[in-house]
Amino acid sequence: MCIKSCHAYTGPIFGPLTHCYYSGEPRYDPHVLEATGGKVKRPQQVFHTMPLGPQLQAQRSTLEGAQDMLYLKDTTESIFVELKRKKRIEIYKDTLYGTKHRDAVKAGDIGEDDPVLVLSVDGAQLYRDKKSDCWIYIWILLNLSPRKRYKKRYIFP
Repeated sequence: MCIKSCHAYTGPIFGPLTHCYYSGEPRYDPHVLEATGGKVKRPQQVFHTMPLGPQLQAQRSTLEGAQDMLYLKDTTESIFVELKRKKRIEIYKDTLYGTKHRDAVKAGDIGEDDPVLVLSVDGAQLYRDKKSDCWIYIWILLNLSPRKRYKKRYIFP
């Protein structure tokens, strides 16, 4: 990845490049290249990603995890039973009680086995006198009960 985050060195266009297509910055650490006579090509910057799909699959891979994931389905069913019986929600116990969730379920946008996630993003300037940004994000799985979903082991990076 370009040290200025212009692009990643992948695919037929950017993969073969030794310098950034946009900024001209070298792809590889020039000090390491020089010290090794061009034999060691250490990227100046790398980017790691953790795909969400495999993390969700892992959550359902154990009996306990699969049972935990039933919270959304069970709670949604109880919400609609309460609405049918009382015509309104008396106590909002969770975000699932909100109209956005209920409307999405009614419209068929959320199925009973679908994962429902919240993306939480925050940014910060790292240095007072320097232009720099750092963005941090996490995925929160609403299929889990509020007692579990906010614990570190259930937060997806």
